[in-house]
Amino acid sequence: MTQDNNDDSTIHVYSSALEMAAAIRTGTITSRELVEQHIARIERLDHWKINAVVLRDFDTARAQADKADEMVRNGESLLLGPFHGVPLTLKESIFTPNFKTTMGDPKFWVPPGAHSETARLMMEDGGAILMGKTNLCKNALDWESNNPIYGATSNPFDTTKSPGGSSGGAAAALAAGFTPLEVGTDLGGSVRIPAAMNGVVGHCATRGIVPAPNPVFNWPCCGGFATRQIGKMLDELLWMARAGPLARTVPDVQAMLQVLGGDRAASLPQPTLLQGLKGARVGIWRSHSVCPPGKEVSNALDLAVAALKAAGANVEELQPPMDPMETYLVYLRFLGPITGAFMTEEQKTNVQKGCPQDSYPKEMKSPYWEFDVSAIQGVPKGNMEAYHKAMDIWDKFLKDHYDAVLCPVFSREAWPKESPPYAVLPDHKTGARKFTVDDDEDRYYGDNLFWAHLSVLCGFPATSFPVCRTKEDGLPVGLQAFGCRESDFVVLDVVQKLTQQLQMDQFEPPHDFSL
Repeated sequence: MTQDNNDDSTIHVYSSALEMAAAIRTGTITSRELVEQHIARIERLDHWKINAVVLRDFDTARAQADKADEMVRNGESLLLGPFHGVPLTLKESIFTPNFKTTMGDPKFWVPPGAHSETARLMMEDGGAILMGKTNLCKNALDWESNNPIYGATSNPFDTTKSPGGSSGGAAAALAAGFTPLEVGTDLGGSVRIPAAMNGVVGHCATRGIVPAPNPVFNWPCCGGFATRQIGKMLDELLWMARAGPLARTVPDVQAMLQVLGGDRAASLPQPTLLQGLKGARVGIWRSHSVCPPGKEVSNALDLAVAALKAAGANVEELQPPMDPMETYLVYLRFLGPITGAFMTEEQKTNVQKGCPQDSYPKEMKSPYWEFDVSAIQGVPKGNMEAYHKAMDIWDKFLKDHYDAVLCPVFSREAWPKESPPYAVLPDHKTGARKFTVDDDEDRYYGDNLFWAHLSVLCGFPATSFPVCRTKEDGLPVGLQAFGCRESDFVVLDVVQKLTQQLQMDQFEPPHDFSL
């Protein structure tokens, strides 16, 4: 049996998912052996250090691994998916056949058996073996992964720090070697931010390429007409949300996108760069007054620019084709009916009095009160038209000028966890709390939504990826790259070649989680 060690000739928990799949096919290791490696590591390290894999069904995973091995022995090669026999975990909010879904909220419950195309594709078409589900924040509306049901998840690089959110359990599980494959969801950076905090890769596909995370009107509990109508309404509110693959390497993410996107992904344009990054058109969006990056993120941008230029890329400082605050306002207004479920009486009263901004700190740079106004009064007339106009402007601009644009995904590296386990902050206080950037500067946590918004609103592909580690404490620092619609594989190709140039294409485990 292959051992959990750092011998390069063996397959271990930090091998890439594609390496694992190839080894299973050739008989270097069995799926059962690989699943047992991951189970042993989760049982040994997760509960007392990380708390990432919060729902587990190891017996079913073992049985499925045995079936996967039998298919290999029987020579059924034409039936094997690209991740045949490889372990998998999924974010708790994604519906799966044998796990409940709570969103970390005691008031929310979807029983096992609910349908998720995302889970089905990874397991049936991809051939992966589902071991469990990973932690998130309550209702997937925060960048920490803490909730009243499962408690808090820690960052494997420093357990006093946040792993990000809402897919924080997913990214932490990858970094800790608990899983090689994950799928998260993203409505406000929830795939990309945790990926950056844990030194892994997270991709949000062009909207419509990957199936929606959980079509509500397909829930098995939506049997009656009224319930189906409510489900349809919720789907219309959540139209911006996307499921997204996370893994430790770009090639794994590319292969996951092919599985999740199927024929739609197969029709996407392929990269045309043949000699590394030479001739690549890359824009650099360094900062914005709403959320300027701290010194570590700025340093990551400098390193990326130097690597791009050294590789022969054509690098330009980005001049946005329109005021980014216009798209930010449109985005916030669309989110209002979702966040409105958590409004306080004070917020509602201030909207009715015509002073919604009074519910938020005056120094906060993001106009979060737009949430409240559209929650009470409805999304403003003309917002959809403004969205289409902005998307067309940005899409043409990106298509004409850049293969990819690099920018921050968050203002800093992983930050100290804000709340004790199970004691999450009130929903309406999440964005308005302060946290520290560069040791001495108080900043508003919610302003970081700025860097997530454009890709979500316009449905652009965006990839979060590691650039470096902080010198002082070795925390990962990441950026994101985005491009025009349907340029997923072009963006991923730029990211892969850039991480190779930076020597960050091979994941280096956290010190306490080395093999």
